[in-house]
Amino acid sequence: MPFIGHEVFFQQVRAWRTLAFEGRVGGGKTSLAFAIAAHLLEDGRMHLRYLVSNAESIWTDEPGSMTVRDERFLDSVVIVDEAGLFIKGGPDADEYLAFTRKMNLILMFPSANDMTRKITKLAVSRVYNLQLIGLPMWIYEWSLRTKSGREKGKFGWWQPSEIWGVFNTEHMPYDDAGISIWLQKHIEQIIENQPATLRYAEGTATQSIGGRKQIPGLEGGEGVIEDFAQAAGELSDALSLSAQQSGKRRR
Repeated sequence: MPFIGHEVFFQQVRAWRTLAFEGRVGGGKTSLAFAIAAHLLEDGRMHLRYLVSNAESIWTDEPGSMTVRDERFLDSVVIVDEAGLFIKGGPDADEYLAFTRKMNLILMFPSANDMTRKITKLAVSRVYNLQLIGLPMWIYEWSLRTKSGREKGKFGWWQPSEIWGVFNTEHMPYDDAGISIWLQKHIEQIIENQPATLRYAEGTATQSIGGRKQIPGLEGGEGVIEDFAQAAGELSDALSLSAQQSGKRRR
């Protein structure tokens, strides 16, 4: 896909693995999601192999044709169109966000409706439609919201009409087509297959969220052991990216 000035944006997508698409109805959110999915699948650096979506598309892979790598990795880009209609809060979001790194997933959420902040940390929206002046380009702005502040940037998409016909714009995604259930079942299968070697004392892992053990006393899923490892990996990616950008600004 002919993106222009997109390098930093795609670094952020690979680092955070979750991307929200915001803006008005008909603003090119789902189109951009499929274009980004194609770019990630062709890129090869993340070993992504499949595209899963609740939007009717000629690119969407059928679950029956998908294989799991090393009994763990789904290697998939997941597009949940109009996500704001059925991801109403943190618990709903957790069904998608759990273990994205451990299953090798990129999650994308286009929606004209407001979405929970858990899935809008990294967001993108169209700011200029240059087709109105005869130039076949859309300009997008992305923003990353973290505790330390907000980072922003822009990139262009040349000839967005190339994506037309890939997905059915008339299709109404009234649910997520079972994507959250598919992810939860895969998580349960991973847990069932892995050896139960980490247990410091009997009776300590008494709470669970979707089959995942939780440290007592930590509410809302914040004590999931595996999520600490994922957070550490994401922090490492973010620090590395920040160092790269600081170097660019000094030159």
